[in-house]
Amino acid sequence: GDEVQPGVPVVLSKDLEPFLVVPPGPEAGTSGRRLALAKWLVQPKHPLTSRVMVNRIWQEHFGSGIVSTPANFGVTGAFPSHPRLLDWLATEFVSRDWSIKEMHRLIVTSTAYRQSSTRPDFEDALDPDNSWLSRMTLRRMDAEQRYDSMLVATERLDRKAFGSPVPVKIEKDGEVVSEFGARGGRRSLYVLARRRSPLTMLELFDVPPMMPNCIQRPKSIVPTQALELMNSEQISNHAKQLALKLVATHGSDNVPAIVRDVYLRMYTRFPCESEVKRAVQFLNDLQQVWLRRLDIQNDMERKFQAQTNALADLCHIILSSAEFSYIN
Repeated sequence: GDEVQPGVPVVLSKDLEPFLVVPPGPEAGTSGRRLALAKWLVQPKHPLTSRVMVNRIWQEHFGSGIVSTPANFGVTGAFPSHPRLLDWLATEFVSRDWSIKEMHRLIVTSTAYRQSSTRPDFEDALDPDNSWLSRMTLRRMDAEQRYDSMLVATERLDRKAFGSPVPVKIEKDGEVVSEFGARGGRRSLYVLARRRSPLTMLELFDVPPMMPNCIQRPKSIVPTQALELMNSEQISNHAKQLALKLVATHGSDNVPAIVRDVYLRMYTRFPCESEVKRAVQFLNDLQQVWLRRLDIQNDMERKFQAQTNALADLCHIILSSAEFSYIN
């Protein structure tokens, strides 16, 4: 019979431009088929490409897509909760030259995204699953976001772009951590990924495996996550380095100013007066504990070390807190 030529199923081609392969010539070393498929997929009238993409973007911001089955837009997939919104976002995506950055800006500046996560009783009764977006869904940062946020909050992020991957090392207790350079640690994007030795922080907080393709990330809450936050030597070092910087900036005696700075760095908000009072009292109590523990003869050095250790403990607690981990 006739040789079967490349093409697309007829059922998917209604009202669309035809799939047309234009051979670039023998000297190009390519058939032009992949380019033809790419052009066919991104034509403005294509019913799926833009919808699937904006649904994935929406899912990353809201925790769930407008279509809750992001890999299945067929008859066996879920029906969109807001079909007209999905259509509008898809047309906006095309009209804005398929710019993902533009879609991020459009979504995060919307009223729907800027809602509070508070759950009033009447809204909870009418929209228990938040299908109608009556509030912001409280969700935890992804593993990479959490890793990078720790570096930013403690001012240990090396903002260098590109370059070789960052090596990892296995500590004596078995924790796999990334190596730090003279300017600090780099984003998780640049950390060397190995199947046999994944970064412990990322693995525990549900980073997708290298194989297969991940459509929706799992969200687990297990004891090992809390144990990692409590016992990780690298997180402890983050807290200690930040404590030293705060003392150098504000002085060791201006404790309320230090507490406000910690809250602003970690939670991107100022604490209320009751939070400041509790934190100051906590630091004073913890300082007394460290004074009893430290075996340093010089009283001034012993007091400074106790203050720094107490502040490092506070920073460590806040880095491990739910408010730091969740996008509210």
